[in-house]
Amino acid sequence: MSDFPSISTWSELSEEERSALLSRPAVEANAELMTGAAAIVERVRVGGDDALRELTREYDGVDIETLRVSEDEFTAAFPNKKLLSRRPWQYFLCSSACYWLL
Repeated sequence: MSDFPSISTWSELSEEERSALLSRPAVEANAELMTGAAAIVERVRVGGDDALRELTREYDGVDIETLRVSEDEFTAAFPNKKLLSRRPWQYFLCSSACYWLL
């Protein structure tokens, strides 16, 4: 049995089938999840940028030197997106999420 879901043709689905495909599995707020998230938040609160670098290395396997993204880097990565602000805390809108640039 495959781990991949079957392919569905949107135009052939009923409203109920479409809703079922768009729904996300429920995530239970359990003690282990909450404890883990709280530990990460506390680690960043105490350790600041160094903690963010360590977490990036641990979870993403990437060593980063700086957390800053220049306007040129932003434009290269997202050529069709515009910055919403030119202030020191810059942000942009991308797929209904805001990303902050220092």
